[in-house]
Amino acid sequence: MINHKHKFIFTHIPKTGGSSVHYFFINIDRSHVKSVIRHKTTAQIKAGIEKKVFEDYFKFAYVRNSWDRELSLYTYITQSRHHFFHKEAVKCNDFSTYLKQTYHDKRLAYHQYDWVSDKNGDLLVDFVGRFENLQQDFTIICDKIGIPKQQLPQKNKSNHKHYTEYYDDETRELVAQKYARDIEYFGYEFGE
Repeated sequence: MINHKHKFIFTHIPKTGGSSVHYFFINIDRSHVKSVIRHKTTAQIKAGIEKKVFEDYFKFAYVRNSWDRELSLYTYITQSRHHFFHKEAVKCNDFSTYLKQTYHDKRLAYHQYDWVSDKNGDLLVDFVGRFENLQQDFTIICDKIGIPKQQLPQKNKSNHKHYTEYYDDETRELVAQKYARDIEYFGYEFGE
């Protein structure tokens, strides 16, 4: 999402609370929002716009604890018949089996750092909010782009127990290995 009135670029990483942010700006500022295809990386957005716009605009994204995000993605896929991986996920019967069977599937490898960095690994955004602090970090974003503090709506919320209740030692380690870079860079730990 690119907003020319408030001069910002939002990179929407899947399953990080981005639907709430997207919905908020579309509803308050529709005429000033240029909606790009959802879920483009920051590098893809950068390649498709003027250099000066990219340099001058405030760029932000949200990230999420990888173990929590993986469960949220599974819940979303199994509840969304239109998702390209729905049939395969439903066949797994449970989250643990899903993780073990899809561990090496590159179509589901959403490394969050890759969404906000370039091919050299350099961070391209000015601010990385956290799903766990969605509203507090949105307040920071409002200050940065010069709008009054606003309450975010809840959109696309997954319904499940706390993510720690779905993992055993093996599946916990699978996610730790698969998303090691995200976990290290963003400072996440299991159970926080």
